[in-house]
Amino acid sequence: RLRYKGQQARQQETLVGLVQWRRGYYCCQDCGRGRYPLDEALEVVAGQFSEGVQEKVARLGVTLPFREAAQELWELAGIAVSAREVARITEQRGQVLEEEVARERRRLLEGGEPVRCSRRGHMGQMIWAVALDAAKVRFEDGWHEVKAGAVFWVEGSGSGGSGQARGQSYIAQVGSVEQAGERLYAEVIGRGVDPSVETLVCLGDGASGIWNQYALHFPHRVEILDWYHACEHLWAAGNGAFGEGTELAKGWVEVQKDLLWQGKVEEVVASLEALSRGPGGEAAREQIHRFQANRERMRYTEFRSQGYPIGSGSVESACKRLVG
Repeated sequence: RLRYKGQQARQQETLVGLVQWRRGYYCCQDCGRGRYPLDEALEVVAGQFSEGVQEKVARLGVTLPFREAAQELWELAGIAVSAREVARITEQRGQVLEEEVARERRRLLEGGEPVRCSRRGHMGQMIWAVALDAAKVRFEDGWHEVKAGAVFWVEGSGSGGSGQARGQSYIAQVGSVEQAGERLYAEVIGRGVDPSVETLVCLGDGASGIWNQYALHFPHRVEILDWYHACEHLWAAGNGAFGEGTELAKGWVEVQKDLLWQGKVEEVVASLEALSRGPGGEAAREQIHRFQANRERMRYTEFRSQGYPIGSGSVESACKRLVG
């Protein structure tokens, strides 16, 4: 039973100015815990700022540095909030959101049905794709690697070219590639895709950890090495053998890119082996194993004929826009 202990005053800064009110305070006769039933009925949040103010603070806090967010709120709404308070509110709400996402992820990993389901695309058989990558970010305690992932459906070019990404959704994970893999899997399930029966195009930059996560979570998959990363390896070999940016290097790379575009990986490997036996061939030798290990992921002619994407631009963009 609660015992009435009298009226107490309270105030909160809201989107329409400072609000002050008085309400009854009640105390449990057994445990001594106090309550404000009116605050509970009105769902008044804790702290000096209302729910509406805290929501706006958090929206600014995830977009701008905390000090700039505080200044922006003052200029837009005339509400004074310190940078420290912006940080506290933003991080507190972020933690609550992360816990909700983690619970949903665990539920999906245990075989639960997704709460949300978005398979929006054009009619007919849809091609779904995923991509994983990482970006280096400087935190207060130093540099960390943040994983980013993208889930999207593919719109074919209609002319045998690679498909275009549409309807992208993203994940980000500060932690291991295994955690990022679970998060990406949960996002795929949340999009209404069933990896146990549906084929996914899996794009990667060649890192073994990413391929391992794809193998773990997506039994029906087509693995594709990002075209631009493959070309970077050709440039590394050509520049090493002929000199950085020389005409000989450019000519050699263009020939190899044309072969690679046609899916002739074996001919590219043969060219690398020939280059490795000449002056400056060490750079070519370093690249041979990359093409040998990923040869089945470089059948670009076949992939384009199926309308599959061969570039991981969606996740590269996520690294810059979402993480950076």
